[in-house]
Amino acid sequence: MSSVARRADFQPELIDRRAGSVSAGAASQISAEQRDPDRNVIVLLDRRSLIRECLAECLRTAGADLRVLTFGGAQEWRASQDYEPARSVVILCVKGRKETDAEIERGIGDVTRNDGGVPVVLMSDVDDLECVVRALDGGARGYIPTDVNLEVVVGAIYLIKAGGVYVPVSTLRSMQKSGGAPTPGNGMFTSRQAAVVEALRQGKANKIIAYELNMCESTVKVHVRNIMKKLNAKNRTQVAYLTSNLFPDRSRD
Repeated sequence: MSSVARRADFQPELIDRRAGSVSAGAASQISAEQRDPDRNVIVLLDRRSLIRECLAECLRTAGADLRVLTFGGAQEWRASQDYEPARSVVILCVKGRKETDAEIERGIGDVTRNDGGVPVVLMSDVDDLECVVRALDGGARGYIPTDVNLEVVVGAIYLIKAGGVYVPVSTLRSMQKSGGAPTPGNGMFTSRQAAVVEALRQGKANKIIAYELNMCESTVKVHVRNIMKKLNAKNRTQVAYLTSNLFPDRSRD
């Protein structure tokens, strides 16, 4: 059979597939190709349909072994037949500063808590040191600003899939210029952790800390757990005692 004939035979299947009607033979071929365990599954979560579909097409073109799935949110992904968290990297797209810290942390936490620790990458229009730190504090494994080129995005995905953490070069430069982004506590804590420590020293409950710092209560618990681990503290009282010399005494202000 000539290549022309084979191509002609395949054309109806392509047309039917795009129309949403796939024959049994074509469906098995698609399943075998797309569900290859060696392929990298990228789950793109964005409420904006046009943006997520355009980005998905770009990623498919740039990464031949990338299987890119698009959904409006995490719940839609979980309800689909393509729900495979063990093999996935989730890219959570946010619009920028209009998204509050609580919304971002809730989105990251929603995926990391319920989907077996699947790595989450935050993609945002904002390229800001504080935003990057907050995303990583919230559990993200990477932060990709939208002003980088497509090759960088694909490289970041491979890095995170391999177990690494990606931050943009601009963030590292900002940290260098600011002397390593110093925070209270002699650099032991991130800015968000330092804020939680300060609240713990004042005896505040997690719910109050979450309200005052505009974050989820579950995120506060993660911060407290990480703070205790850094200090080798067994409880919140020990945290307050061990950090008494690291933070300024605001009662004298």
